[in-house]
Amino acid sequence: TLSGGGACFSAATGRIGSLTITNYEFFLGWGWETNQLRAGDVFVRGTGKIRHLRNATSTNPIGGFFLECSNLTVDAGGEINASGSGYPGGVGMREGSPSGYYGHGGTNSLTGGGGGYGGLGGASGNGAHGGTNYGNAGYPSLPGSGGGGALDRYGGAGGGYVKIEAFGTVILNGTNG
Repeated sequence: TLSGGGACFSAATGRIGSLTITNYEFFLGWGWETNQLRAGDVFVRGTGKIRHLRNATSTNPIGGFFLECSNLTVDAGGEINASGSGYPGGVGMREGSPSGYYGHGGTNSLTGGGGGYGGLGGASGNGAHGGTNYGNAGYPSLPGSGGGGALDRYGGAGGGYVKIEAFGTVILNGTNG
């Protein structure tokens, strides 16, 4: 049971019997499917959170997380969240300037386009192109790309990569980002 604090798990592990997270922020990161949390039953209670570390660079993403369990229960108020943990957004500089981050939206002098992944990102209302198509939307294996920036501002980061394999019952009453 993890309660009243927070920690980052960043190494491969064996299997634990069960894990209960209550009023605790549990970060999983630093590896794709090699950094697995394996447990019999996982309970995310109350204000418990399982989160994903942010990917800070475009060329060497730090990964996502893989949760393998028998049963998973996320109660109301609990979270499994990778929002904003994908590739960072680009910064807009001059009209027509490339933003430079893998897959994310382009930029023009006023707006930035949406990030891409398994398809092209959406163009902005002012014509900045959307992000490039990379990855497979049906079987994701990389984080999402960020949006394009505008007027010397950064676009938002894309979503992270989370893989969950539950071999029994899954009950989701919490927040899943």
